[in-house]
Amino acid sequence: MESVLDGLCSGNQSKQHAGHLIDVWPDLELIWIVVDDDPTQCITPPFPKIDRSDRVNDDLLPGEAHANTLPVVPVGVTPVSRLTPAPTELTHREPRSAHGELRDVPVRQHTPTILQPGGPGIATIALFHSVLGVRDGVRDAARRLTEGGHTVSVVDQYAGDTFNDYDEASAFAESIGYPTLMASAADAVANLDDGFISIGFSNGGGMSEYVATVRSVSGVVMLSGALPLHLLGVPTWPSSVPAQIHYTVGDPFRNQEWIDEVADAIRTSGGSVELFDYPGDGHLFTDNSLPNEYSEENTELLWERVIRFCNEVA
Repeated sequence: MESVLDGLCSGNQSKQHAGHLIDVWPDLELIWIVVDDDPTQCITPPFPKIDRSDRVNDDLLPGEAHANTLPVVPVGVTPVSRLTPAPTELTHREPRSAHGELRDVPVRQHTPTILQPGGPGIATIALFHSVLGVRDGVRDAARRLTEGGHTVSVVDQYAGDTFNDYDEASAFAESIGYPTLMASAADAVANLDDGFISIGFSNGGGMSEYVATVRSVSGVVMLSGALPLHLLGVPTWPSSVPAQIHYTVGDPFRNQEWIDEVADAIRTSGGSVELFDYPGDGHLFTDNSLPNEYSEENTELLWERVIRFCNEVA
């Protein structure tokens, strides 16, 4: 094993040694070893810390084996996971112009990472990232929900790509196409049993809404992202499905008319909806890697409310 761990202090998040793929997560003090595409063991410290402050993306070479850009499981939790295979190229056809011209759009998809508590989870949760991709805020969310006793399926629609700039990220999402992203969101939860809870950040809030309209869910949580149903191409909210919507009062992407429209649709369907406003103007205010947006106080209050909701609707 020592030969496999040789030279990990390179700053790289993932390395290959003699056919072994190694994921290192210093923040969670965890190293996950994958041997011959088989997750074999979870190794905890002491091991050297790794400086990955300059790492944003983990680029893949064609055909390279890949483990998701998430910790497989936090330290102290029984390791239960599915290994993410190399990206699969899918092609979706969708309108790309006002004239109805069709274009083939390749999309890389990854099997969702599963984080699971030591015993049976209270609920299964599908977690969708924001337009910026799977950043620290999403990983922290998965950790908190798992520690709360839930099984979390983290859906990475960008196949490991992440962004620091909203304009750049939005351009990337638009190049894929939102109908394609919605279809891939539905595909990602196809293996989950009915009754899961759908949670999403920002654009992922829209994904969490959409999957609730095509699957039977127990609840939906929209974090800084609520899209009116007509933008999702669906007429009504699923019958009696409860939801939460969380925003800061000064969120630059906040659209109060959209929030009101979604809330009205939920109530009309017989569902209950909780609306939570937080002080400040951060959009992804639970992500501590975004210092201009992050609020520790708001984050703690939000997750207290979300975990309580998940416990109630499970």
